[in-house]
Amino acid sequence: MLIAQITDMHVSKPGKLFGKHVDSRANFERCISRVLSLNPKPDLVLLSGDLAENGKPEEYDFIVEQLKRLTCPVLAVPGNHDVREEMLGKIPQCVTAQEGGHLSFFEDRFPLRVIGLDTIVPGKVHGEICAQRLSWLRAALANGDAKPTLIAMHHPPFTTGLVGMDNYGIKNGLKEFKAIVTKHAENISAIVCGHAHRMIVANIAGVPVLLAPACSFPFELDLGEKPSLNFVQEPPQFLVHTWSERAGFVSHAAFVDEFPGPFPVL
Repeated sequence: MLIAQITDMHVSKPGKLFGKHVDSRANFERCISRVLSLNPKPDLVLLSGDLAENGKPEEYDFIVEQLKRLTCPVLAVPGNHDVREEMLGKIPQCVTAQEGGHLSFFEDRFPLRVIGLDTIVPGKVHGEICAQRLSWLRAALANGDAKPTLIAMHHPPFTTGLVGMDNYGIKNGLKEFKAIVTKHAENISAIVCGHAHRMIVANIAGVPVLLAPACSFPFELDLGEKPSLNFVQEPPQFLVHTWSERAGFVSHAAFVDEFPGPFPVL
């Protein structure tokens, strides 16, 4: 199984540059083109939040236009910049409304089960995993056999070291989430997330946690004690995950842009 994970697209209104420097619409369009060039083709495209910059209909209209280019299924969880109602209205095939309004999903059609966990607090930047969502996750992980499972979410379930982003991390429910993961660690192949715009790797009870780089813009690598939310114009990226019974879960970082090559080694 091959999964292309795209995160933090921040698609803006037409003609709007993010921070006066980044054309996030063009970046997302190029990212979809890059995904289409993958060989083999992905079985699933996973969008891990912040699809839109302001959650406006015209932003999602462009996202819809680009997703139509894909022939594989697309699944999504919202990020703090997204609006659940707009996602339900514009990309209903990518999201699932659960009791209480959160857009978490349970997808069992692939060799690797994929669970999407909604971590947003509408109108806020930080995340949470409320009692209702924790209960939903427990039930999802207890559903069926011991099938290998991937969990996707927007906010990272760990401290990244980027103080500016950690201040906007998961405020409630993290301890309980980690306990759930620990209980089911044997069957969870990985947890993937976004939000911090940089490639970061951690683990919970031995389960790898992969924070995907943004396809819009990365934040500065600043591990100092003072909060910083400056961004830099490093090349946009996304992740390509593979899963097989032989190799398990393996991930690769891919650049959105094209570069010279490939060249023969000899």
